[in-house]
Amino acid sequence: MLPRSIQDINVRAVVNFNTVVSNITSVNLEYFIDELKNRIQKNYYVLILAGTRAKAERLTKGLREEGIEAEYVEEVKEIVPRKIYVTYGSIKNGIEFLNVNLLCCQKGKFIRQIRKEKTI
Repeated sequence: MLPRSIQDINVRAVVNFNTVVSNITSVNLEYFIDELKNRIQKNYYVLILAGTRAKAERLTKGLREEGIEAEYVEEVKEIVPRKIYVTYGSIKNGIEFLNVNLLCCQKGKFIRQIRKEKTI
């Protein structure tokens, strides 16, 4: 229930999004990297939340080492397709907005996996 009546809200537009829960974060690092590359080839906008600033910076570095163009951003003002943006924050499940080619997901456990694989 809305705290105000609909008359109090100035609606400029109503937008419908087709969404699905994304499972690219649920398998393993190799699958995650392959899926990111696949989304980039399909002109996706990709936003990855990595918990804290430090984790986001490490994940950005790890993705770059895997040959994926990734950029750490403090504040998402604008995103362009075919690039991965990493920031801090969290969401419960990844979500894919199908009609605008936007993938938003969280990557916490793979940050540790990237670090572990690089030190072996």
